[in-house]
Amino acid sequence: MTACVEYSAAIQLYLDNELSGPSLEASLVHLRGCDACRVQLEAEKSLSALLHQSQPLYVAPDSLRTAIAATRHIIALAASGK
Repeated sequence: MTACVEYSAAIQLYLDNELSGPSLEASLVHLRGCDACRVQLEAEKSLSALLHQSQPLYVAPDSLRTAIAATRHIIALAASGK
């Protein structure tokens, strides 16, 4: 059960494609052998899919969108050396 606590925390990282190398391999091995963690993984997948389908509660005001666009433009210019 101790291993499940460690892998439970890794499930979200796995879903976000943030695991790689030995961490990914260890998580996949654990998931193959642990029914409880596979159930948790499926529940997290379902929740993630539901959240991706839902509409945002708030829309950013036009003034904020304009300020962000201007800032991104300035950063892009600075990065290009112009």
